[in-house]
Amino acid sequence: MNRKLAWGAMLLFSVCLLALPSCSDDDKDGIPAKPLVTLDELGSGHDSPNDRIAYIGTDAHIEATIVAEGLIKQIEVEIHQEDGSYKFEKIYTDSKYVGAKNTTLHEHLDIPSDAVAGEYHLHLTVTDQFGQSTTVESGLTIEEAPSNQE
Repeated sequence: MNRKLAWGAMLLFSVCLLALPSCSDDDKDGIPAKPLVTLDELGSGHDSPNDRIAYIGTDAHIEATIVAEGLIKQIEVEIHQEDGSYKFEKIYTDSKYVGAKNTTLHEHLDIPSDAVAGEYHLHLTVTDQFGQSTTVESGLTIEEAPSNQE
């Protein structure tokens, strides 16, 4: 009788050991949360860091706060016309960003001299080492560069 009781107890213990881990609240197979991205500034420069305006032939000031538990793989900035086909993009894979968990993207994106003035849409996408990505968007107006009048 003791032998049956011992086997029963071992069987019950084994079932409990197998069942308990499957009920845990661990993250999905060790995959961290998707990157968090906050677009802090987008504009014509440090004097007007958030005016959401850029000028043809100059650059646009972009600053974003990024938290990527899965470590950054790449950062992509795409700018496209709202009502047109003109677009351009830049992918950042610099060592100052790749592999970082927390960083501030601070870049000056060149606006091509052949860009067309008008309303644009910016997409800032951060992809982590697990292939997860987060995109933030903003409107952007691209204008002709002001002429220097004396």
